[in-house]
Amino acid sequence: MCFGPHQVLLSGLADTWPARTTWTVDQLLMKYGDTKFNISQRGVRNISMKFKDYVSYTKVQRDEDPLYIFDAKFGEAAPGLLEDYSVPHLFQEDLFAVLDRDQRPSYRWFIVGPERSGASWHVDPALTSAWNTLLCGRKRYISYVT
Repeated sequence: MCFGPHQVLLSGLADTWPARTTWTVDQLLMKYGDTKFNISQRGVRNISMKFKDYVSYTKVQRDEDPLYIFDAKFGEAAPGLLEDYSVPHLFQEDLFAVLDRDQRPSYRWFIVGPERSGASWHVDPALTSAWNTLLCGRKRYISYVT
């Protein structure tokens, strides 16, 4: 018997989200060009960059391990983004909701990256089982189950 992480691909859960049409680079630049987002960079912490500067970087970068936006506090920096999506009905139960706000681990991220960006092998925070929605591009997942 095997218990552990399993991936399931569900479709159609984000079809009605405004983000499906409003989260284009051009529209995000217009609304959030001067907004700073946290950037993921191995070995360095707490780097932030204006969205317009990040987009400029993505157009010229050829890095082997490119920077990407990985921001758990995007809702504070850009509250309008929170209005553009909703938690799918299958994931409405939030067991962390019983915790005080200062004890609650991060539970949502805004992630944007160019080609070749992404995370190395890892376990999701607090051993959670995350749900992800990809609005454009392609993401490859690899699982290792012992």
